Amino acid sequence: MEEFNDGNWGIRINEKHYCKFDIEAPDWAKTEPGLSWYSKGVVIWDESQKIVINLDFWYSMAWLEWLKNNSEWEQLGSDVQKESIHINVEIPDRRKKDSSKSNFEAHPSKSEKVMTKFHLSPDRTKKVLKFLQHHERIIRMEGEMIKWRYEQSMESLAAMICENMMRADNEGEKER
Repeated sequence: MEEFNDGNWGIRINEKHYCKFDIEAPDWAKTEPGLSWYSKGVVIWDESQKIVINLDFWYSMAWLEWLKNNSEWEQLGSDVQKESIHINVEIPDRRKKDSSKSNFEAHPSKSEKVMTKFHLSPDRTKKVLKFLQHHERIIRMEGEMIKWRYEQSMESLAAMICENMMRADNEGEKER
């Protein structure tokens, strides 16, 4: 794992999930939901804003290409952002059972979209670009693996849907 740390902000690459033993999260980042500090991907943090964002390698690859092919960030800087969904599930108290509702209905989960975003100055963006370029091989390799896994998942999902549709058609013909 590689890291650039400027004291108040930095960027690092986590090549595996939950690399807690490599570099411990600072105290201010330990309460961050989703454990972004430890998750696989490119992690960018800003202590003054108390923000940690973990970008997957596929997104990092696209951002690197954008930085290489556009010059507007040299004047304006760049935004780092990630949208996530936070899901809170209430665990029902088994001692109190409402017989008129199932546990799921009595204790629905709550979810909300959360956009984490902060702005990088042109100088910081330049440092991020150099960091990403230095680690481009790892980012591309991991990004392509994500793409391949996604494509495999979509193929499997399409096959399951087709299989279920054919099964339903066959069952419908048997009933006639």
